[in-house]
Amino acid sequence: MDQEVVLVTLNYRLGALGFLGLGKESPGNYGLKNQVVALRWIQKNIEAFGGEPSSVTLYGYSAGSWSITLHMVAILGSGSTVGQWNLPYDQLAITKKQAQIVGCPDTTPKEIVDCLGTVPAEKLSNSLAEFRELGSNPVLAWSPIVERNYGQEPFIEKPPLNLYRRGNFEKVPVMAGITKDEFAGLAIGKIVD
Repeated sequence: MDQEVVLVTLNYRLGALGFLGLGKESPGNYGLKNQVVALRWIQKNIEAFGGEPSSVTLYGYSAGSWSITLHMVAILGSGSTVGQWNLPYDQLAITKKQAQIVGCPDTTPKEIVDCLGTVPAEKLSNSLAEFRELGSNPVLAWSPIVERNYGQEPFIEKPPLNLYRRGNFEKVPVMAGITKDEFAGLAIGKIVD
């Protein structure tokens, strides 16, 4: 199958920088909203690079495929979250832990958000190792949330599984596969320990 393609890759925020969800003070899902901005830019500009706007395909593995399933049910995306994880409505507990690690108060969401906003991104990133107790990959401690609408443009307002069950998602062709040995390194680490 020989075909020319225009490949565009994008980056998005992770951890507290991408998924700090505390309600009105910080609605959350910034990493997914980064993806939306990038996808809108691609749709608008892909033709200038030899691409076809009506034939943009999203591809992702691991967290990337999870993002794609969220784009299929998201208000903004109108491109699997229905498996083992249910999306929370906020991340207050993990945000309090992040605040404590970097020396911020953890009393109210407003105080936390105000203080975390002054912490250098590098310090936030370097603090991820402190989250190992929550699982093998500290980045995964931060996840998308079901957003309440506080006047911002929410990414997703209802649990994805409910939307899929009701048929309320983008009906687009989906190619699916698996990534062999994706988390094998974690198992090897346990064996070596």
